[in-house]
Amino acid sequence: MLFEAEAGPQIFAEVLAKNLVLARAAVGARGGMPSSEFEGRMGSRVLPDTFDVVDDPTQKEWRGKALFGSYDVDREGVIPKPLHLVEKGR
Repeated sequence: MLFEAEAGPQIFAEVLAKNLVLARAAVGARGGMPSSEFEGRMGSRVLPDTFDVVDDPTQKEWRGKALFGSYDVDREGVIPKPLHLVEKGR
């Protein structure tokens, strides 16, 4: 299946991205429902094995187009590095 134009990012956001963000539990909080479908599934398949997902705030452009959101140093003075979120579907 191939998604074009706005459909590609929309499908990605609905299916994958919302599950990559976890809210921190309150100090002393225990139990409760997981805040993500991926919580506790480290190393499990979440996408087909042909997919890799990288959060790379150092990438300033893609295919000659400027990207929004890149930075050289974050608010705490940390130099960013690419973070591999999904490798070969896991």
